[in-house]
Amino acid sequence: MPQGWEHAVLSSRSMRRLAPALLLLLGLLAGCSDASLLNRSGGEAAPEYDGGDPLGDDDDAGNDDDDDATDTEGIPQIYNLDPGPGTLTHHYRLPLSIVFTDEAAGTAIAVYGPDGLTVPTETVWVEGGSRAWVHPEPRLEPNTEYTVAVGLGAAPLSYTFSTSPIGLLNPGVELSGRVYGLDTSAMTVVAPLGLGSSSDFAPAGDTLLQIADVGDPSVVLNVGLGVDDAGNWSQDVCAAAGPAVIEGDLGIEAALVSGGGDLLSFSLGGAEVLFEDPLLEFDVLPFGDGVSELELSGWLRVSSLNELLDTDSACEMVDALDAGACQSCPVGDGLCVWTELRGGNGVETDTTLLPVGPSELDACPEGPTKFLGCSTHGARGGGLLALALASLGIAFRRRRP
Repeated sequence: MPQGWEHAVLSSRSMRRLAPALLLLLGLLAGCSDASLLNRSGGEAAPEYDGGDPLGDDDDAGNDDDDDATDTEGIPQIYNLDPGPGTLTHHYRLPLSIVFTDEAAGTAIAVYGPDGLTVPTETVWVEGGSRAWVHPEPRLEPNTEYTVAVGLGAAPLSYTFSTSPIGLLNPGVELSGRVYGLDTSAMTVVAPLGLGSSSDFAPAGDTLLQIADVGDPSVVLNVGLGVDDAGNWSQDVCAAAGPAVIEGDLGIEAALVSGGGDLLSFSLGGAEVLFEDPLLEFDVLPFGDGVSELELSGWLRVSSLNELLDTDSACEMVDALDAGACQSCPVGDGLCVWTELRGGNGVETDTTLLPVGPSELDACPEGPTKFLGCSTHGARGGGLLALALASLGIAFRRRRP
């Protein structure tokens, strides 16, 4: 949220006119109740400290390991680490995070592979130089141990962690035809800035993602909407379902499904969602029984956003949260909003995802499922609006006028 937005914008005449629509958007993006808001966009707060030295350098262990001659006065100390020492579950595509007690920009940070060679990295300092995001380039390898060295004063500190087996696909696992129910409630909204997510939602539908076919090396994905009733999944036959079409390459290498190009399109309720310059990535779990760390980024066309929200002022609403978010589309005409979402996960379902087109939707007595607002049915889950808006999809059935 830009500084000064809270008072100056909300008190303006134009914003008072936009208030009802803005409240609708906030309801979609920030939750169905007044549960605590989890800020999952830029500028995250430091994680809670676990009460012990993250490097195990603690006098409470009884070894007097802090009573050395090193003078640490004025030297920032490590506040928290992700992954922590000894971790065995770090996802190989995620960056490392090191949080310091004070500004520490420029501190030497190095990552070493199991062969002892340095892993090339890019370090990005944020939060006033107190947090370092360490991005290995290229990515780390799955199921591999790494060492991190942090230079603090005259005594560099080091620790080890391991990546998880995610990123590897067990021999003989067939993926074609598998359908996954996506849990988008934990997705991180990188952009647009200022958007958050709530852990207390009552949506009526969940996103179904099908790996329809795996070629060599191309992949075909289908998208639909379903309902999760305590683990018993069924497809919503009044929601459009069909292929996610990408004008570019979509393939699989090991367990990683990824692709990009000029345009990604898929149906979402009654809307056609269009991303320009898209990038889509996710890993299939080793046994094929789930998907992990789904990421989607690209320029979302405002025309799609208008359809999703059933409004003609979606651009103004998003610009109010992230000034200048609406920009000229890089490929097509009109305006787009840069959207970047991370962290979607899913479990395999026993649902068969059938195509649902205009003729099937015309047969629905209450009309097709629309993604417009918060459901009051009390079901729990996420919808594909998460992939188009801000990490959570809220759906309900609305009668046609």
